[in-house]
Amino acid sequence: MSTANPITFFDLASTVGPFSPLTWRTRYVLNYKNIPYRTEWVGFADVETVLVSNGVPPTSATKPKYTVPAIIDRKDGQGTAIVADSPLIADYLESTYPANTIYPDGSRDLQHKHVGVITANVLRPIVPMVMAITATVFEGRDQDAFVTSRTQIFGQPLADIYAPEKRDALLAALYEGLDALSAYIDENRLREGEWLFGGDRPAYADFALGAAFEWFTKVGPEGAWDKIKGRNERKWERIYEACQRYSEAQ
Repeated sequence: MSTANPITFFDLASTVGPFSPLTWRTRYVLNYKNIPYRTEWVGFADVETVLVSNGVPPTSATKPKYTVPAIIDRKDGQGTAIVADSPLIADYLESTYPANTIYPDGSRDLQHKHVGVITANVLRPIVPMVMAITATVFEGRDQDAFVTSRTQIFGQPLADIYAPEKRDALLAALYEGLDALSAYIDENRLREGEWLFGGDRPAYADFALGAAFEWFTKVGPEGAWDKIKGRNERKWERIYEACQRYSEAQ
């Protein structure tokens, strides 16, 4: 990788710009580490075709087999690395470009443990709240492909997942998850600072949490972000705002 031969970073094209919580993790890491890259925007319906044509490996044995994020790093004189799946990309970028570590004090396993807690308490409650709205950020065949694939995954129409009679309970479940995550953070903070998991500098789990809120702010229900951002001593608003310094899409 060099400024003349930057990393290729595959992300989803949409009408609202980047929104995926998984690709945002990679974007934050690339920007934080000051690694030159260029984004290749891919239509949802074309993800498999584009990734296969570029030699990107599948991330699952079942559909969808090919997913973003994925990167191609054509290292000057050192061959080409092709990596898919956000945690694997994080590990690759950390080992290949160690400056500005995302695993402070060698905390790789701990950071991925933190991400698991974030997934359980934030991402999973968010999913039913945003899935139908996420479909609206695509157009034409991309929207058709998204609706078809997610309807198959969830086994019901997307509108039914966030039906009016379910909304209070889903918001309450998110509140419960945020409260649990807040308690977990308070019990496991290793150092003081603006970053919830890294203290005086960002760690990978900070980026994973910020990425979840990128998704929620872009495609969450109207007014929902305002309802959660100030909870738990404003942890969520503060981490989202801190991550914005690494949010430029290149």
